[in-house]
Amino acid sequence: MRNKLSSVGAVVATLALAGGLTACAEESAGGSGGGGAGVGYGASVEEFKEAFADVSPIEINTQTPAAKGSPVGQVYEDYFAYVEEYSDGKISFNVSYANAIAGATEVDDAIRDGRLDLGNILPVYEPDQYPANAALADTSFVGNQAPAVAPLEVHAAHNAAAWQTPQVAEELAESGMQVLLPWYSGDSNGILCPTPRASKDELSGVQVVAAGKVNALELQALGATPVSLDYTELFESLQRGAVDCSLNSMRVTQLSGLLPVASNFTIDEQVGLAKTPGALAINKALWDSLPLVAQQVLFDATKVMLQTNIEGSTQFQVDGLAAAVEEGGSVNSFDQAARDALAAAHEEALEDVAANDKLDDGQALVDAVVSNSEKWTPLIEELGFPADVPFAEFAAWHAENGYDLTEYADKVFTEVMLTGRPS
Repeated sequence: MRNKLSSVGAVVATLALAGGLTACAEESAGGSGGGGAGVGYGASVEEFKEAFADVSPIEINTQTPAAKGSPVGQVYEDYFAYVEEYSDGKISFNVSYANAIAGATEVDDAIRDGRLDLGNILPVYEPDQYPANAALADTSFVGNQAPAVAPLEVHAAHNAAAWQTPQVAEELAESGMQVLLPWYSGDSNGILCPTPRASKDELSGVQVVAAGKVNALELQALGATPVSLDYTELFESLQRGAVDCSLNSMRVTQLSGLLPVASNFTIDEQVGLAKTPGALAINKALWDSLPLVAQQVLFDATKVMLQTNIEGSTQFQVDGLAAAVEEGGSVNSFDQAARDALAAAHEEALEDVAANDKLDDGQALVDAVVSNSEKWTPLIEELGFPADVPFAEFAAWHAENGYDLTEYADKVFTEVMLTGRPS
């Protein structure tokens, strides 16, 4: 074994497949950890460094989806920096950039076979292998859709539902992975078009680029035709009129440079469109071999990841909404007929999850998402994030009020994430 421990994953991957989920034991669902002394949640950097004094160096192979220093990769780079600081440099990361080791939908395979130790996985694209994780993604439209509330609520509620649904972590463990952060996603999706399309009549018959089962269901309910297309081809396809619109976030809109060819964005405060979340996972054989304090710092750093991810994706949304208007476009809400159609599609999607025979208890998963969403809306409002600011006014609200998520991240970690902390 190297104390650059990443080779462990390749050597004993088969043992991980037979292993149980470390995060499911004893008083806390975080489990007993990998041995040695640990520290309590909230320990200072000095306390962490002291606990790492006798730990041998550990190197973790990982990657980010973007170039070094890119805003898209910041969430991962902040995570790495936190771990390195709190471990007193005992944990380091060998980072490849721009998905150089594995494509976005292949990261789970790379974690299993040892090419990567840690990475962002997208189980939503493999529902047969990860039915509970995919089903959780299929409920991503649930909750308050107001722009100041929606990203905070969806992360709190869906991470809570994930920890309350043992199958979510268990099916990843059976595939050789330990989940660290079950859910994170970008800013809210909308429909981007060259001309304003906000009513059901205006959307009926149009071709809309989208990915994911629930997005397709949503578009069909609106009378639109979902189209599968590589996002690298999206600009030209919109420019030539080969497709009419695209269902995506403002983050994708800006990174793809779409506003010059499509600057009218329909996004609604009353009914949202499904997202495509990811999860942070680590090779389970490697995880099981780590000392407890190393497991704890890798887990605790997800708080930084959660906060940076929401702040960054929200900034993309704010900038994109403002830029759309500056480009001569508009920010619109759905008409009532479109809202009703989407609500019916969402009810169908939840019924499909509840009836999914690949889930241990589909109805319990739906109930967990709904109940946690209802719980978190008032908690988020109490933290100063109002539910009455529309998307058309969100950029101005954000500029005036700022977007400090420190207290929010602390609350989510203490009320949701500690369930999974190793102890």
